[in-house]
Amino acid sequence: MLERATAIVILVTLLLATPIGIALADDPDAPTPTVATPVSEDETMAPNATSTSEPTAMTPIVVAPTTVTPTDVAPTAAEPTAMPDGAGPAMAGEVRSGASLGAAVAAQTTVTPKPVTPTPTVPATTPSPATSYVTALVGETIVPVGGQGSSEVFVSFVDIESGIRAFELRLTFDPDIIRVEGKDGPQITTRSPIDVASVDNEKGVIVLVLSSSKGASLRSTNAWEKIATITWTARQEGKSVIAIDENSTFVTAAGDTLTLDAANDGVVFARAPGTLQGRVLLQGRQNYAGASVSGALSKSRSDTAVTDESGRFAIATSHGEGFYTIVVSMPGYLSAESNRPVKMMVDATVSLGEITLIGGDVNGDNEIDVRDLSYVAWHFDETTSDADVNGNGIVDIFDLSLIAANFGRKGPVEWDVSN
Repeated sequence: MLERATAIVILVTLLLATPIGIALADDPDAPTPTVATPVSEDETMAPNATSTSEPTAMTPIVVAPTTVTPTDVAPTAAEPTAMPDGAGPAMAGEVRSGASLGAAVAAQTTVTPKPVTPTPTVPATTPSPATSYVTALVGETIVPVGGQGSSEVFVSFVDIESGIRAFELRLTFDPDIIRVEGKDGPQITTRSPIDVASVDNEKGVIVLVLSSSKGASLRSTNAWEKIATITWTARQEGKSVIAIDENSTFVTAAGDTLTLDAANDGVVFARAPGTLQGRVLLQGRQNYAGASVSGALSKSRSDTAVTDESGRFAIATSHGEGFYTIVVSMPGYLSAESNRPVKMMVDATVSLGEITLIGGDVNGDNEIDVRDLSYVAWHFDETTSDADVNGNGIVDIFDLSLIAANFGRKGPVEWDVSN
């Protein structure tokens, strides 16, 4: 009896210590109590997790009544395991073990994704131009050997608002081919306030500077601006580069020192001169020597030749290529002039044909009138040379006849050049 009473006491103690009500395993109508299982700290959702759902209520384990054999050691009550509906006792351990493992892994491996900043696309841009741009240029020219030709020097200052207050532009050339020389010294004309600092014909160096004494500056311009004209004399056939020294310096009014961004060198071609040739006849004469023939490229640039006894001439065009106007003159005769400019090239020979000059203009006013007639009549039968139109050594009837035949004619007579 004592043993039975002890067993009953132990069983009651176990029942009182268990929080879950015990239902008989063989009673199918016994109600199944619902117990909310607390969520452990391991099963708490990982940081930054988005789920906010409440723990799901689980069905308690149903324990069948068991005959307990009293022992010297008090038995330990089993911890109930929450299981899904319909799960058997064998699955209880697996569910609990899986839930705990999943919670632990989630706590250790969940990583908050870093925000991705998109890389902006930089549009392609065209580089902006430099704030300043300095360039220099020398033109090309052809100079006949023994003659002269000119090169022009240009500069351009872009985006220099303060202007240029000082510069030194150095040019070099081949002194064996060309020289800067003339009757009155170096032939260089400059635009004010630019000066020629030096010319060395032996070394072939020209230095152009901006005169600080004149207190002026060159303003910024986007166009080529001529600053100097250099007149060359060709010594022999060949080619000379007019090189711009890239170390030439420019100082702005703001005090900035600039160098050339671009240098455009020039070239001088020294060539054999072209030739203009033809024949001039003198009315009333057999000897045609002494007539002066000039080929003028401009008013101040002309070449001259004199006819021989046959009236032939040849002019070397020392001023180079271009359009020449031909003028013929002889004392006692009306002058003649080409009806159009004649195109001349270096190393070329142009034939102009022939022209006959009209006699009787003894006073040189390019008109045959009563004054010429009176002068010849006054010196009749004399040896006065300026009244001797036909050049036979005496003023006679032949001279009066020429004046009478050409009376009223004026010069210059038009020369229909054949070229």
